[in-house]
Amino acid sequence: MNLKTILFLLTLFLSAVCISQPKNAIMIDQSNVMSFFSEQYGDETKEIYESQPEIIDQMKKFLDSNIYLIQNRKKPEHITTKLSSFTVVSKDSYQRDHFNPRKFNPFKYGLDKIKEKTIIHIDNTNYVVIIEPNK
Repeated sequence: MNLKTILFLLTLFLSAVCISQPKNAIMIDQSNVMSFFSEQYGDETKEIYESQPEIIDQMKKFLDSNIYLIQNRKKPEHITTKLSSFTVVSKDSYQRDHFNPRKFNPFKYGLDKIKEKTIIHIDNTNYVVIIEPNK
């Protein structure tokens, strides 16, 4: 391959990556994965991690590729799917009055199990979660 072909392919790839998410997307920080994992599994964290260490890489991949937050100027009342409609699968839940996007744990709600593109309004906030599972 010549240099022009390589540059063209690189540009094409980067364009596809950039188009997939809005500019105002807030990515969930992968450095929180261990605390998310612990929060989700509580006392069983150590046993699950020892028997399935690959789960951490899967969680990181999900955070990197399949989910992001968007902050709207107003509450997105037109989005009817609410986070409160999802069962909390861990011990703690976020305090609805004090939502912090940096500490949002999508695994607590089983959002990593969703199989189709979904937009969810985080109740009483102007945030939405967008999940785009792999094809």
